[in-house]
Amino acid sequence: VSAAMGFPGQNAADVLDAFIRSLGMPRSLADVRVSPQHFDAIAEQAMRTNWIPRNPRKIEAPAQIREILDLAA
Repeated sequence: VSAAMGFPGQNAADVLDAFIRSLGMPRSLADVRVSPQHFDAIAEQAMRTNWIPRNPRKIEAPAQIREILDLAA
């Protein structure tokens, strides 16, 4: 538990989530109409970008990207 954004005693993740929701921003891939049926293609394409080699945590396979997409679904 942390004192986040002037809300002492509240979890920082919860405060940030509420803030983002209050702005009307999407909170999931489903909110922007990206469905799981597209995740494999997205993961494959992502492996060919310049960003994957620069990621702080090594990403070696599209399956790792798919895991992240599943969590964001």
